[in-house]
Amino acid sequence: MKEFKITVQDHQIPTVLEFIEYLKAECVSELDIPESHKSLVRDRIASATPDSYIPWDEAVKRFKTK
Repeated sequence: MKEFKITVQDHQIPTVLEFIEYLKAECVSELDIPESHKSLVRDRIASATPDSYIPWDEAVKRFKTK
């Protein structure tokens, strides 16, 4: 078995995924997240309190206004 890494344009993704499915191949998504980002998220999770949460509807509104 061989492993390939390819780069495709966004508009080609559906076609590539369809082809991968046709081949019955495995599609592995590899993310390279810097340790500094992981550490930041861990710190935020550790320091979060229920008071700092906002309802989902409010979060959606905030994203839509940006």
